[in-house]
Amino acid sequence: MLRCDTKRVRHQTCQTFMTSMEPRIIWSYLSALILAAFLTASCKPKASGSSQSVVESALQKAGGQEPVQAETETLFTRFGDTSLKLLDNSDLTNCPALTQLAAGLSGVVLGIWPPGADGISVPGHIRIRFGTHTHYQFVMIFKGGSAAPASLGFVHITNNIYLKQ
Repeated sequence: MLRCDTKRVRHQTCQTFMTSMEPRIIWSYLSALILAAFLTASCKPKASGSSQSVVESALQKAGGQEPVQAETETLFTRFGDTSLKLLDNSDLTNCPALTQLAAGLSGVVLGIWPPGADGISVPGHIRIRFGTHTHYQFVMIFKGGSAAPASLGFVHITNNIYLKQ
């Protein structure tokens, strides 16, 4: 009988302890998440003139705007722009300018994004990601005749090629 009572007391004590700790644990986790979100947002670099010059330099080393735009149009013709298409190396075998542009940025050609894919009114485009895991930017190459809306903070590189962080 004593043994049963001891178990019951332990259970009640444990239950009381957990109930009193619950709000502190929840607030600890919430505080940690808010701090992590703040640090992530505040550490993200803004598109600078140096980023723009790096993209311009890589574009020139890739052969300039014309071959990059021609290869972009070829990919749009081949895959369309109505749905997201992630590109791999086999899809880019006939796109030396695009792959050289991405390599010049130490980046990767991600794929084709359809119009409005990010929940903003951006036309269909090819996206190249470069930078580190936490500090990255995108080069967006829009379909011919399209352009990024000026209000969205894109940095215009040339014709249909833009920089976005």
